[in-house]
Amino acid sequence: MSIKSSKPIKSIKPIKSIKSIKSIKSIKSNKSDKSSEPTSIFSDMTDDDLFSDKVTHIYFYGEVTTESVRQLKADVAVACNPEPDPNGVRHSPKPILLHINSPGGSLDAGLSSMSILQESRVPIAVMVDGLAASAATFLSIGAPYRIAHSFSTCLIHQFTSFMFGKEDRNKFTVDAVATTSDYIFDIYEKRTKLTKEDVATLVRRDVLLSAVQCHEYGIFDRILNIKVDPSKHALRHPELNLATSVLLRKTNVNHVNIECGLPPNEKFDAEIMKRIDTMLFTADALEVKPIIFRANTANCSSVEGCFPLLARINSIKVPTLAVIDTWIDLYSIIPLLFCSKRVMYDNSILIMDIVYVTMHGPSLQDMYENTMLVVRLIKSVLRARTSLPAAMIDNIEKERFALTPADCLKYGVVDEVIRLV
Repeated sequence: MSIKSSKPIKSIKPIKSIKSIKSIKSIKSNKSDKSSEPTSIFSDMTDDDLFSDKVTHIYFYGEVTTESVRQLKADVAVACNPEPDPNGVRHSPKPILLHINSPGGSLDAGLSSMSILQESRVPIAVMVDGLAASAATFLSIGAPYRIAHSFSTCLIHQFTSFMFGKEDRNKFTVDAVATTSDYIFDIYEKRTKLTKEDVATLVRRDVLLSAVQCHEYGIFDRILNIKVDPSKHALRHPELNLATSVLLRKTNVNHVNIECGLPPNEKFDAEIMKRIDTMLFTADALEVKPIIFRANTANCSSVEGCFPLLARINSIKVPTLAVIDTWIDLYSIIPLLFCSKRVMYDNSILIMDIVYVTMHGPSLQDMYENTMLVVRLIKSVLRARTSLPAAMIDNIEKERFALTPADCLKYGVVDEVIRLV
């Protein structure tokens, strides 16, 4: 037995700025070449083209290390020299789209990654799926063309250096650090709209920048705005009109288990994205079977897993069904709100709890402001995709509470509740 509900879908307003960095008052205006989107083969591509097999998709998820950059170099080399098709025909390489979701890592590895992007003989662009922080920003600004989602974030801060030994050796290290800092400032100045003074202001803090800010500062060239009309799904896929219990037993659907961080310390795992993309980036995506998402919340309580997944589900052109059959947290429900239909078993509970964004190094104030950026992004989704009371959404960072299946149905979080007995 099931209970159903329906609700209107509203548009999501972009998150524009963070109060703490309004001290960057003037963005350099004399760089006319960055005042609009740069000339690129990707400039002529639609948002849908970028989520298709018209480009070769490469993934850089995780820390920036010598090993991960070496793997990136190998992946780009393969993309530049594709294998012959089953008929033995060797086709020209497609443009490359590098997907990034990284907390950063080694400065040396980050800088060396820029050479890979520059040396590619095939047009290459980057898409920040979630986070590009610290050394990963060199990957994002190293490409001739940079793309982001509405929920992408970036972090530019000071690099960390360690030194030990005799005094004269330490002095040499201090001088080397100063030289490297000047070089990094030059990179940001030449590849963005930021002045060196702007960069100096940014690196004093460890504050996340929203996609809108990054676009304003010339870090991103373009923010995707993909809108899928779920009303067209029923016409193309009549099985979506079947009772949920019948649809769940059908075999002509794709099943995806969302396990955002397995093992637990691997928050930046690309495997789920790759699997969704194999269904998404097909020659005729409209013929792909409906997709059923099931969330395993054990390791999903992080924005690193939430926002890239949100962008993927929001881009899928076929019906998507979210099935919630256990307790689920706030970060896990956010991407599922973009599914065509959401059902919840009556044994489930939704835990509405904001997890603070913590990183090694930032001050408490910076971590608070980073958390509040995430809060604003989450609130924008809740306002657009649910009918939760305004007071409840406004206080979501202040109170921790649970919603029963009946609550979720009442407030439009789910469309149907299935009873186990």
